[in-house]
Amino acid sequence: MMEISSLPSITEVDISHNLLTGTIPSTFGNFRTLEAFNVSYNQLTGPVPSLGIAFSRLHLSSFTGNEGLCGRVINKPCGADAEPKVKRIQSKKSTGAIIWIMATAFGVSLFILVAGIRFFVIPLPSPRYMNLD
Repeated sequence: MMEISSLPSITEVDISHNLLTGTIPSTFGNFRTLEAFNVSYNQLTGPVPSLGIAFSRLHLSSFTGNEGLCGRVINKPCGADAEPKVKRIQSKKSTGAIIWIMATAFGVSLFILVAGIRFFVIPLPSPRYMNLD
Protein backbone atom coordinates (compact mmCIF):
# COMPACT_ATOMS: atom_id res chain seq x y z
CA MET A 1 0.00 0.00 0.00
CA MET A 2 1.39 3.41 -0.96
CA GLU A 3 1.47 6.22 1.58
CA ILE A 4 0.43 9.74 0.64
CA SER A 5 3.68 11.08 2.05
CA SER A 6 5.65 9.08 -0.55
CA LEU A 7 4.07 11.01 -3.46
CA PRO A 8 6.60 13.77 -4.26
CA SER A 9 4.46 16.04 -6.44
CA ILE A 10 1.04 15.79 -4.79
CA THR A 11 -0.91 19.06 -5.02
CA GLU A 12 -4.22 18.35 -3.26
CA VAL A 13 -5.26 16.19 -0.32
CA ASP A 14 -8.89 16.22 0.83
CA ILE A 15 -9.68 13.66 3.48
CA SER A 16 -12.34 15.69 5.28
CA HIS A 17 -15.46 14.16 6.89
CA ASN A 18 -13.95 10.68 7.32
CA LEU A 19 -13.89 10.27 11.12
CA LEU A 20 -10.11 9.85 10.96
CA THR A 21 -8.23 9.68 14.26
CA GLY A 22 -4.60 10.17 15.18
CA THR A 23 -2.10 12.87 14.29
CA ILE A 24 -1.08 14.59 11.07
CA PRO A 25 2.30 13.17 9.99
CA SER A 26 5.06 15.76 10.14
CA THR A 27 6.22 14.72 6.65
CA PHE A 28 3.22 16.54 5.13
CA GLY A 29 4.88 19.83 5.98
CA ASN A 30 7.71 19.07 3.54
CA PHE A 31 5.58 19.00 0.38
CA ARG A 32 6.57 21.97 -1.78
CA THR A 33 3.81 21.29 -4.29
CA LEU A 34 0.94 20.94 -1.82
CA GLU A 35 -1.64 23.64 -2.59
CA ALA A 36 -4.72 22.27 -0.84
CA PHE A 37 -4.92 20.12 2.28
CA ASN A 38 -8.28 19.56 3.95
CA VAL A 39 -8.67 17.38 7.01
CA SER A 40 -11.68 19.20 8.43
CA TYR A 41 -14.34 17.41 10.46
CA ASN A 42 -12.38 14.38 11.56
CA GLN A 43 -11.18 13.46 15.03
CA LEU A 44 -7.52 14.35 14.64
CA THR A 45 -5.36 15.31 17.61
CA GLY A 46 -1.93 16.71 18.33
CA PRO A 47 0.14 19.45 16.74
CA VAL A 48 -0.30 20.54 13.13
CA PRO A 49 3.18 20.37 11.56
CA SER A 50 4.68 23.84 11.31
CA LEU A 51 7.99 22.98 9.70
CA GLY A 52 8.22 23.29 5.95
CA ILE A 53 6.25 25.59 3.71
CA ALA A 54 3.15 23.50 2.96
CA PHE A 55 1.03 24.22 6.06
CA SER A 56 1.97 27.87 6.43
CA ARG A 57 0.03 28.65 3.23
CA LEU A 58 -3.17 26.78 4.14
CA HIS A 59 -6.44 28.33 5.36
CA LEU A 60 -7.58 27.63 8.93
CA SER A 61 -10.81 26.07 7.61
CA SER A 62 -8.72 23.11 6.45
CA PHE A 63 -8.49 22.04 10.10
CA THR A 64 -12.00 22.96 11.38
CA GLY A 65 -13.89 20.34 13.37
CA ASN A 66 -10.81 18.70 14.89
CA GLU A 67 -10.97 19.96 18.47
CA GLY A 68 -7.86 18.00 19.44
CA LEU A 69 -5.56 19.74 16.96
CA CYS A 70 -3.20 22.46 18.14
CA GLY A 71 -0.13 24.36 17.06
CA ARG A 72 1.16 27.59 15.61
CA VAL A 73 -0.50 27.01 12.22
CA ILE A 74 -4.01 27.10 13.74
CA ASN A 75 -3.18 29.58 16.54
CA LYS A 76 -4.01 27.15 19.35
CA PRO A 77 -1.28 26.34 21.90
CA CYS A 78 -0.33 22.72 22.52
CA GLY A 79 0.42 20.92 25.77
CA ALA A 80 1.38 22.92 28.83
CA ASP A 81 0.69 26.23 27.06
CA ALA A 82 -3.02 25.38 26.90
CA GLU A 83 -3.31 24.28 30.55
CA PRO A 84 -3.24 27.68 32.32
CA LYS A 85 -6.29 28.94 30.38
CA VAL A 86 -8.34 25.95 31.53
CA LYS A 87 -7.16 26.37 35.11
CA ARG A 88 -8.00 30.10 35.09
CA ILE A 89 -11.53 29.38 33.90
CA GLN A 90 -11.98 26.75 36.60
CA SER A 91 -10.61 29.05 39.29
CA LYS A 92 -13.03 31.82 38.24
CA LYS A 93 -15.91 29.37 38.56
CA SER A 94 -14.63 28.22 41.96
CA THR A 95 -14.26 31.81 43.13
CA GLY A 96 -17.82 32.59 42.06
CA ALA A 97 -19.14 29.55 43.92
CA ILE A 98 -17.22 30.48 47.07
CA ILE A 99 -18.61 34.03 46.95
CA TRP A 100 -22.18 32.72 46.64
CA ILE A 101 -21.66 30.31 49.54
CA MET A 102 -20.22 33.07 51.72
CA ALA A 103 -23.03 35.48 50.82
CA THR A 104 -25.66 32.83 51.60
CA ALA A 105 -23.99 32.00 54.93
CA PHE A 106 -23.85 35.70 55.81
CA GLY A 107 -27.53 36.16 54.94
CA VAL A 108 -28.64 33.16 57.01
CA SER A 109 -26.47 34.28 59.95
CA LEU A 110 -27.90 37.81 59.78
CA PHE A 111 -31.45 36.43 59.73
CA ILE A 112 -30.77 34.23 62.78
CA LEU A 113 -29.17 37.16 64.62
CA VAL A 114 -32.08 39.51 63.93
CA ALA A 115 -34.64 36.83 64.82
CA GLY A 116 -32.79 36.03 68.05
CA ILE A 117 -32.61 39.66 69.09
CA ARG A 118 -36.26 40.19 68.25
CA PHE A 119 -37.60 37.23 70.19
CA PHE A 120 -35.14 36.83 73.06
CA VAL A 121 -33.71 40.26 73.85
CA ILE A 122 -36.44 42.77 73.00
CA PRO A 123 -39.42 41.99 75.20
CA LEU A 124 -42.75 41.74 73.51
CA PRO A 125 -45.43 44.13 74.79
CA SER A 126 -47.72 42.55 77.36
CA PRO A 127 -51.26 42.08 76.29
CA ARG A 128 -53.69 44.51 77.84
CA TYR A 129 -56.74 42.99 79.32
CA MET A 130 -59.87 44.90 79.68
CA ASN A 131 -61.37 44.73 83.08
CA LEU A 132 -65.09 44.14 82.68
CA ASP A 133 -66.38 44.23 86.24
